[in-house]
Amino acid sequence: MSNEMNTLELAGCPGHDIPISSIELWCVHGDCDYHWLITYTHPSGSTTSVSREKNISIKWIQDIPREKAIATIIFPVTYKCPDLRGIASHIWNSYEDCDYRCTEFVYVLLWDYKRREFIRDTEDQVQNLLCRMDAVQEEMSAFQVPQHLEQFRRPLSEAPSDLEVGVLIFSPLKDRVLLVKRSERVSHKDTWECPGGAVERSDKSIVHGAVRECREKIQLHISAFLDVMQDVWPKGNRQVCKFIFIVNVHESKEPEQLLTKVVLNPAEHQQFRWATRMEIENMGAALFLPKQKGIILDAFEFLGTLGW
Repeated sequence: MSNEMNTLELAGCPGHDIPISSIELWCVHGDCDYHWLITYTHPSGSTTSVSREKNISIKWIQDIPREKAIATIIFPVTYKCPDLRGIASHIWNSYEDCDYRCTEFVYVLLWDYKRREFIRDTEDQVQNLLCRMDAVQEEMSAFQVPQHLEQFRRPLSEAPSDLEVGVLIFSPLKDRVLLVKRSERVSHKDTWECPGGAVERSDKSIVHGAVRECREKIQLHISAFLDVMQDVWPKGNRQVCKFIFIVNVHESKEPEQLLTKVVLNPAEHQQFRWATRMEIENMGAALFLPKQKGIILDAFEFLGTLGW
């Protein structure tokens, strides 16, 4: 490999090239989907990433924490390239009218870098890239439902407006549970709750609604449903039914990083915390949505019955 490092002209710093020590492919959480980023790593350890969202021009994102990446594929730098950023912009302009998914755009961009010999095709990485990218996303989308919860996997012909879901996620040691604090701009502002929301018409089933809500609210990905608790309350002349599932997430495969992987939607939540049972018991009931404190404490009781 040449001792010369690639350079990248960063947005906002015209004419100021920054050395690139490697090019990596990162799979990260999007607001409600998975996004692949080509990430340029600088010798200092800082990063700059490029991606494309549907119907939006390419995005340049600086300093994404490495622990936010679900998966990475590394491409060693081989030749000096004065303006990778410009090439990415050129490729996007060339395919602007194409309805490329993020995965497809990154795939095309990497192939162009390979064609220009900016990256090394180690062990045919680029040739198998699309399959590997799809495999990661398929793995992150998969989840298990035990037999006693199979009813919640039945297809919904129509999602009723009075059906909601929530998720309870425990830390790797099962001694803390994830709580989120509602935004000041929504109802029940400044109260704590478990992540969740309404089941939508596009959801295939109740558990699919829970998977989507978990991804949208905190950008974690459910790997298994363990048990469920139910909450019901009146709303006008009908009742709202909320199913709160105890779940595991794919991110717990790296338990030391799970506590840092939560990313909130600021329009709905302003803060999160991993709270112990004692901390929750010492918090006033008024700090939670109605009944939520009791339900969360009851979830700790399940820990001894679920084989943990």
